[in-house]
Amino acid sequence: MPGINSQNRLVTKPVKACFCMALQYFSASLYADKIDMQAMQIPAQEVFVRLAAAADVNLVMRADLNSPVHMHLQQLSARQALHMLCQTLELSCYWYADHLGIDLPLDNWQGAQSLLVTSQQLPNDMPLELLNLPLRYAEAEQVAQQLKADTSLLAGGQMVVDSRSQSLLLRVPATQIETLVAVINGLDKPLQQVHIEARIAIATSDVGSSLRQGLGVQLGQQLVNSSAATSLSYVGKEGANNLQIGLVGSHILLNLELAAMEASGQVLTLAQPQVLVQEGQQGLMETGQEVPYLFNQDGNPIREWKQAVLGLTVTPRVLAEEQVELDLAVVQDSIGELLANGELALNTHRLQTKVRMDMGQTLVLGGALYEQQLQRLLYNPKWLSVPIFNRWLQQQKKQSQRFELLVFVTPKLIS
Repeated sequence: MPGINSQNRLVTKPVKACFCMALQYFSASLYADKIDMQAMQIPAQEVFVRLAAAADVNLVMRADLNSPVHMHLQQLSARQALHMLCQTLELSCYWYADHLGIDLPLDNWQGAQSLLVTSQQLPNDMPLELLNLPLRYAEAEQVAQQLKADTSLLAGGQMVVDSRSQSLLLRVPATQIETLVAVINGLDKPLQQVHIEARIAIATSDVGSSLRQGLGVQLGQQLVNSSAATSLSYVGKEGANNLQIGLVGSHILLNLELAAMEASGQVLTLAQPQVLVQEGQQGLMETGQEVPYLFNQDGNPIREWKQAVLGLTVTPRVLAEEQVELDLAVVQDSIGELLANGELALNTHRLQTKVRMDMGQTLVLGGALYEQQLQRLLYNPKWLSVPIFNRWLQQQKKQSQRFELLVFVTPKLIS
């Protein structure tokens, strides 16, 4: 009959297996499915050690868990007894795989919390199987968060994230394995990559207009044979700048036309950046300069640099039928007039929009730069050797001329 011996030691009796008594200590059979347990004035630390051995789990706990325990349990598994003891003593118990960590209430056991993602609050006797699922493409932390959102997927099991090897360690019921693996395989897919090619050029207004007509582009209007045209414009101070959007169907035709005009000195390409971006990620292409500004703080002059940039920020999202949605942001800064205090004004314009287009099409952003900015640029000695600027310099002496900024963006899907 179970009870307490003269040394106040815990005595248990298994239902489906025997216990072996040696001196004043007991040892629970690891094959016992259910146990009966009676105890009075037994240190909690000793009870945890014995139950962990019976449950075949690794145990880490504080050394000062010496509260006396009174227990009378019947027909419980060792794991259930461990959990009930944790709740009764109001301890912080962390389950992960075959490991149990025990700490005082509200304490933070970093070793367990860094690995713990989710666990069963009340361990049951359902057979659990251990799986190690390495991920090929997705990040383990992100997949774990998605699985955690649906608690029915784990069905009372446990999950550990191994960020080093990008794998998931799962201990789940056998009946849930097939469904869980199918869901994880569905999430573990490679993101498609999009190659973004951009070209930034300047041309006189009449050349820019003839270029668009030659390519069949009508900026700011519905395009012929296109179901993905978008028209947006921004008018700056005194109408100095307009940014408009159109689409070009043939990227090859565009390159040939631009090359011919650049060879004849009608168009100057300022930049031609390229970037490879994963779907849903942001790609940034930016060019510009920093402008110094002087501030007076407590009688001391302080110089601060501000950026004047021409930049594109593109976030692609691949759609069906060889289409792509571009989340596009355009930044057009220009150096303005000389102020009375001797500093330069900075003109800033922003455009943000979403455009749906076919892969391989070219998105065209057209607009006009301030004449003052180009006048200063044309007289910069480092540009005098460029033939296009020599012609413009001669014209500039006679009349003021307007120049147009053209930006071309072409997305291509990378297999």
